[in-house]
This record gives sequence, C-alpha cells and structure tokens, in this order.
Amino acid sequence: MPGFVNYLGVKYPSSYESIRFVINEIQGYIEDAYLRYKDPKNYLFETFIYEEAINALELFRDEYPHKEGTNFHELTFNEKWEENLGHKNKPEPKYKQIYDLLRNAQSEQGIVHSLKYMHENKKLKDNKKVQDVVSPSDLHLIAKSFKFDSKDLKEIRKGYFEYLENIANELLKKYERGEPLPEDMSEIAKALVDYADDRGFGLNDHDKMVDYLSNDLTYEALKKSLAAEVPSRIKFALNDPELNQFRYYSGVADLFFIEGDTLYIADFKPDVHFKTEGDLRNYAANVFPQLVAYGLMVQKKLRSTGSDLKIKFIAFNKEASIEFDPNLMYFQMFDFMTDYSYSEWHRIVTTKGEYAEGYKDYNKIEPNDELKKFFIDFYQIADPTVLKDQYGEVEYQRYYSNMWTIISQFVLDIKNIYCPS
Repeated sequence: MPGFVNYLGVKYPSSYESIRFVINEIQGYIEDAYLRYKDPKNYLFETFIYEEAINALELFRDEYPHKEGTNFHELTFNEKWEENLGHKNKPEPKYKQIYDLLRNAQSEQGIVHSLKYMHENKKLKDNKKVQDVVSPSDLHLIAKSFKFDSKDLKEIRKGYFEYLENIANELLKKYERGEPLPEDMSEIAKALVDYADDRGFGLNDHDKMVDYLSNDLTYEALKKSLAAEVPSRIKFALNDPELNQFRYYSGVADLFFIEGDTLYIADFKPDVHFKTEGDLRNYAANVFPQLVAYGLMVQKKLRSTGSDLKIKFIAFNKEASIEFDPNLMYFQMFDFMTDYSYSEWHRIVTTKGEYAEGYKDYNKIEPNDELKKFFIDFYQIADPTVLKDQYGEVEYQRYYSNMWTIISQFVLDIKNIYCPS
C-alpha cells in the first residue's frame, strides 16, 4: 500500500522521493569534499565513491520505478485461490507459473499503479531509461486521420463490427442475457452477465462488482475465481538504437479465473454495449485494444516462465459478454485500423458495393499515436500462428511478414514525436 518512506528521520511520500533526496544529499557531499580536500588524490578518491553511489541509485531508480501516488485498486485474492490451482502452497504443475505470477503480483502493485502517475506528473523526466508509459485503458479504436462521422464511414465501421461477430469467422463469441450460450463459449462468460444482472450492477458500480466477485461466489461457474484487480506491467525496448530507451505499459485487469488449461481474464465494462446498432462509438470493440494489451501482457509473463496455459479475454456487463483470443484480436484490430491489404477484412471492404463511397475516405485511415505504439510493441509478442485457421499455412506467413512495412513506418512516426527534428 502507498505510504511514507523514512530516511534519516525525514518522511517522504514515496521511495522515489527518498531516492531523489539521497542523490541530492550525495551531490552536496561532493561539493563539500571539494572544499575540504586540497590534495587532488584525496578529493578524487572520495568523490569517485560518491559518484558511483549516485550511479547505482540512479540505475536502481530507472530500472525499478517506485511507488508514487495515493489512490489505486488493491489486489484481492479469492480465499480459495490456491485450492483452485491444486493445493495450498503446492499448485498442479500446469498451474505453477500462474501461481507464481499471482504470488508476485502483490509486490508489483505499487509500481504498476505509480508508473502512469509518475509519467503524467513529470516525475520521470530525469529517468534515462523510460521514454514513455502507456496505460492500456487509454487505447481505443481511434483514427488519426478522420472520425467515423459520415453516413458512409459509419456504414463501414458497422460492417467491421458485424464481421467480427459473424459466427462463421470464429473471431469472437457473444452471449446475450436470456439467450442460449454459444457452443464452445465458457460458462464463466454467461455467469458473469447473469451475476451482474441479478445485482443490477451498472455504470457506477465497477468497484462494487469487482469487490463482490472476489468474495461472493454464489455461481458455480465463478467459483474458479483466482483474484481481482491484478496488476501487470511490461516494457519494450524502443525500435531505435539512437534512443536506447524503453516504453512501459502498466495497468490492472479486473478478474482472473482458471478453467482447465485456460486462464480467463475478465473486465467489467458497464459503459459499453454489445449490439452492432445504435451509437457505435460505445460498441464494445472500441475498447478491445486495451483488453488485448492486458491479455498479451499476462501471456508474455506466463510463456516466459514456460507456461502453456491458453489466455482468453471476457468483456461483460449485465446485458452481454464477448469472449476472444487476444492474439487473434490483435491482428483484427490492425486490419481495421490500417486497411491492411493482406487481410480478409480488406477483401470484404473493397468488394462490397455498399462500402464504395465510404471507402474513398476509409482507405486513408491511420491509427492515432497511442494505437501506433500499441501495434509496434505487441507485434513482438502476439502469436501469429493463430492466423493459420483464418488464412492457411502459406498465406498467414505472407500476411505476418508484410505487416512489418507498416509497423516500421509507425516506428518512424513515433520517433519523430519523441525526438522532433
């Protein structure tokens, strides 16, 4: 939890502040040494030690950003989370990595919650390593070049959302309250909707919903809950040797559930709807980039430690839920936001007559800068083999290799923001 760090009897609101104070103190010692030592050898020896201490502290500060800020949602465990992974203190072998990840999550939360705060408040301005901090919650399907405000562009966006929902495409599965659960969709996705509806959770009930679900597990399908408000972060080296820096992503996922060989990450979205009619600015797919980011961040951590658990994401509210593979959805987001010429979506949007007028503007689509960063970074960890079912063995490799032409241009675009000429 956030608190105060005590250094030499002085309280500071974070360990970051205390480190900065220590560095300033040591710099003062260097100036004092200059006044005290007439012998250059003694002066150089003492100041060398001080300078090395400063270097070590700065390295520690930059590589491991510290807690800053006061308000965040606290990680909460289901009281039976360990039993859900096997036995208390001894998980089943296939769950060892997720067990370890959750064990370490408690120590992560201070860093995760502070990174964005520190970046936005310019407290990382002296950090030599961190160029940027992106919060997944800031990622939406927003174009840089235009808004989907004309009738023809709205028709294209509607067509894309219908393309995602088309059962034959197998890109996602959707459950609507009161309807039969689609084949191969998790019972968890249905239970979450029914639970939210039973308790009438709506727009201002996010915290209450998450708190209840971490304790009040009356639905059988939800008893495999592991934790709520799970923090996660990941850093990517920037694709440019001149910068020699990295970009952080830092955020919190609402709920973790385990079922067989799949980890389900669920996010309560009371402010979106799940129908491809009406105001499509609030359709659920507009927030898919943030959900994909959370899913792939967790997948990367698990796979780096040898786990082969599958990751599925569930977005839900009291009306409906959508379930998808974050790897597959990453590529669908890319297709739409770039009009990617090697994609199935491009074939559809260029061959259907009803999209002809809108396409004159749509073919100029360009993602906003936050989405460009997202596509650059998660290109490195999204699993392209999920595209085999969609494109076949040969075509999926062609699709993936040609993505780099667009990604590399995004790299240059973002570099010009970081380092304007």
